[in-house]
Amino acid sequence: MMDCQHTMAPSDEALLGHALDDQPLLPQASTHLAHCSICQQRLARITHLDSFLLSRLYRSLCPSPTALSHYVARLLPSDEVIPIALHLE
Repeated sequence: MMDCQHTMAPSDEALLGHALDDQPLLPQASTHLAHCSICQQRLARITHLDSFLLSRLYRSLCPSPTALSHYVARLLPSDEVIPIALHLE
């Protein structure tokens, strides 16, 4: 992995904020990004990693649809009710 040494290159922190939170880059950094393949690759890696993590982790801790249905129907054993109730809160 190469890092851009140009003085106008956005920092990793700025690229993270831009990719993940839609924070605008400084005008000079934005102009640099438009012309620098290294910085474009850095941004692409961040964006790809974010998408990957979201696809793997999104709702990974949520109860299954079946468990939720059983919870609503009051068919769960008592030891499974409290964790689901806490999760729903």
